[in-house]
Amino acid sequence: MRAKGLETNFYFESDMAWMDLKDHTIEVVIGPYEVYEDALFNYKASFECFLTLVDPAETKKIEQFAKYLNEMESNLPIAKKI
Repeated sequence: MRAKGLETNFYFESDMAWMDLKDHTIEVVIGPYEVYEDALFNYKASFECFLTLVDPAETKKIEQFAKYLNEMESNLPIAKKI
């Protein structure tokens, strides 16, 4: 999907697929970093690549905090918007 996005300049589908990745140990992302286009050729401003290696043991350790995310967020010192 990302290769198709690089050819077509449409990244939505591959971005959504990337967010749905589960149970992977290696993650490679290649694509636009600065998503605005230049005024001369309408090219993306820049591209990036990053590689993530998942450590299953450490990931398991931090999963215990996921159940507290909403509570932690609601206690942040940020004014609630009306």
